[in-house]
Amino acid sequence: MSEKGMVMRTAILLSVMALAAYVAGAAPGWSQRPADPIATTSRLAPLQPTPPSVPAMATTAPAGPSSYARAVDAAMPCVVTIIPEIHITGGEVPAALADRIAAAPGDDAVCKGIGSGVIVRADGYILTNNHVVEFADKIGVQLPGWDETLDARVIGVDAETDLAVLKVELNRSLPTIEASDSDRLAIGDVVLALGNPFGIGPTVSLGIVSATGRGMGSADLEDYVQTDAPINLGCSGGALVDAHGRLVGINTAIFSPRGTNIGIGFAISSNLAMAIGERLIAEGKIDRVRLGVTVRAPTREEVQARSLDHARGSHVERVDHDTPAAEAGMQPGDLVLAVDGVAVRSPQHLQLLVAIHRPGDGVELTLLRGGEPVRLRAELVAPPPPALLGGDAAAAAAEGEGRMRAVKTAFKL
Repeated sequence: MSEKGMVMRTAILLSVMALAAYVAGAAPGWSQRPADPIATTSRLAPLQPTPPSVPAMATTAPAGPSSYARAVDAAMPCVVTIIPEIHITGGEVPAALADRIAAAPGDDAVCKGIGSGVIVRADGYILTNNHVVEFADKIGVQLPGWDETLDARVIGVDAETDLAVLKVELNRSLPTIEASDSDRLAIGDVVLALGNPFGIGPTVSLGIVSATGRGMGSADLEDYVQTDAPINLGCSGGALVDAHGRLVGINTAIFSPRGTNIGIGFAISSNLAMAIGERLIAEGKIDRVRLGVTVRAPTREEVQARSLDHARGSHVERVDHDTPAAEAGMQPGDLVLAVDGVAVRSPQHLQLLVAIHRPGDGVELTLLRGGEPVRLRAELVAPPPPALLGGDAAAAAAEGEGRMRAVKTAFKL
């Protein structure tokens, strides 16, 4: 071999050995081993570089868990499959289902759907969506790990929030889900969606909280947690849980041009869902209330005029005559800051804070009027029939449930 070739070979060998020495001494997770006595000669030793010191990387946030198995183990036993049956007689399909069920005139048929539900009480009470069971003539429930289908009866429904409660009869207690405070959710929190998509079996999908307090015009009372966790057909009524397996929402809807998941899903917040569910279990129905105002979000100019550091509360646009609001002394231009001590985040939030009450309940209202705080008490009443509301309100009430509408900017309470 020529002298030039020997030099080139030696240079390559030294480069490889130098890299190996650097990796052995500096790479995290590698143990530094003593040098091979055969490879380390007096001639080569001076050429080996001293491994540089590598400073430890600063950790700005704790690493997340590598598995959510514990969360799934806690929540999955509480999520059931719901099988609604619709009996079609003479080919007459409910108008709201015409795009999902095809039946020839004169045909009799039994159509089965698929949905999910969440066990909220050990004695067999299950929370789900109203649209899962709305037209059902018979409802079956399959518990996790059970082959048989149990008959379920409807305890109560609330179309305005798209919630329903079912009951199954068993001679043993069922596992119940732990609910978390959905008001404490933050954008970016990890969430898991549990349900039975397309009837393939209990399934878990992973995502984050994309937004909170969403409204999309699909129900009259809305407080949605938006998530990119995949929610598909059959997952309606299932559980959206946090990284600890605690309920933060009831999976309800997706936004999609094709009816398939594109990463924009919505779950009714657990705070709203559990409040409505408890009322349905206790009373079998939800009696709505009326305050008698129309509110909207304050404009930028109104925020600046009130010397507020950010937009908050709800601006009173109108006060109806002979209503609890008028009797309490509310005026157009008031800014509603809190209800019963709970800060109002938006007009939609104010609507929810009022809607959870019963007729006859009193509410404490904190207002800002002319730059000064004002406190009033209003006694809520039942709303009049839709036909007596007149105009746009009557048209909205007659519009039907479950249809996508424009997102509201003004809210009647």
